[in-house]
Amino acid sequence: MYDKADQAQHQKERGCKEQIPMKRRRIILAISFVFGCLLIPFAAEAAHRERGYFAIGGEWLLPVLTVLMSIVILEVVGGIKAMLKETAEMPDEERS
Repeated sequence: MYDKADQAQHQKERGCKEQIPMKRRRIILAISFVFGCLLIPFAAEAAHRERGYFAIGGEWLLPVLTVLMSIVILEVVGGIKAMLKETAEMPDEERS
């Protein structure tokens, strides 16, 4: 539908920051979700030892937390890249 030049121009017109490609973003979020799921047994065991009984607690939110942390990291990295790119494109007298 759109090529990369059209997409970049559209983002620039809208004032959007440069983003990580959607495919890479989905892969990163899927990996973080799987990682969070793999942490559940260890967190549940630690919580069981701490409480002394089995219960459903915050350890079951680990997949959601890992995905949210990944989203925040991706947004921060995207923002930093966009700022660095803007700074590199500025004339030298405007940088200070």
